[in-house]
Amino acid sequence: MEKLNQVLLQRYLSRIEEPLILDIDATVIESHKSIAYTTYKMFPGFTPIIGHINGGYAIHQEFRQGNVAPAEGNLDFFKSCKAQLPHGRKISY
Repeated sequence: MEKLNQVLLQRYLSRIEEPLILDIDATVIESHKSIAYTTYKMFPGFTPIIGHINGGYAIHQEFRQGNVAPAEGNLDFFKSCKAQLPHGRKISY
């Protein structure tokens, strides 16, 4: 899926010239599976994190347990997002 996403991302980025803005967003998903941990909202689930570029294109994602803080590992996540960009493009904000 990541290879397909890179192809689509390259097509998307070839059409825009504005600065690239990365928005990192964690989402809480309630789940009562036996492997789910309690989230900060005090119910069992997961907290995946998604990196969106310029208004919504998902550049990278990471599935996380519910007890993982949304800010944990943000630098590594940012580096993974940056690695998805084609040569010559960089994140501005």
